[in-house]
Amino acid sequence: MESLLSDATVTALAKQKASSLFGGSRKIALIAIDGNWGPPISGRFDSDFLNIWAAVPAGNKGEVILQGGRNGQWNISIPFQPLGKPEKISLYKLHLSVQGEFPDEFVIRLNCGAETFYDNNDGQNYRLTPYQRYFSSAAFNEQYILDFNSILPVVLYNKSSPALES
Repeated sequence: MESLLSDATVTALAKQKASSLFGGSRKIALIAIDGNWGPPISGRFDSDFLNIWAAVPAGNKGEVILQGGRNGQWNISIPFQPLGKPEKISLYKLHLSVQGEFPDEFVIRLNCGAETFYDNNDGQNYRLTPYQRYFSSAAFNEQYILDFNSILPVVLYNKSSPALES
C-alpha cells in the first residue's frame, strides 16, 4: 500500500492553511499524516508506513523532530527532512516504514537556535492506535482537498472491483 497523500497535495494544503496556522505565536504545525500500521501477523500483503508532514514559517530555520514513544516510554526522536524550497512556509516530511519506530503518542518539536517550539495537539499530544490499519488526516480528489482536522481510521475499497449484484 502506498501513501494516500502525495507531497504535492500536502504542499497545496499547507499553503492554504499557513495563514490560519501561523497568525499568532505558533512556530510549527502538523499539516497532514497518513499511514498503515497493521497487526504483526504472517501472510499480510500490505506494507506498514507512517508519513507525517509538518510546516514552519519560512523565517524560522531549525531542526524539526518527531518526539514520542510507545506504552508511556518517550524514547523516539527522529528528524524530519526538508521538502522543497521554502516559500511562505517550510515544509518537512518524515517517512517511517518500520513498526518499531512508530509512536503511539507524539509531538512535533522545532529546535530553532536556543529556542524550542512544539506542536502538541493543543496540549493533548498526537495519538496513533497500534494495529488499526490505515489512517489519514486528509483526502483529495481532482478538485478538492479534505482536511479532517484529526487522525481518522480509513477503510479502503478497490474501485476497480466489480460491484455486488443483488
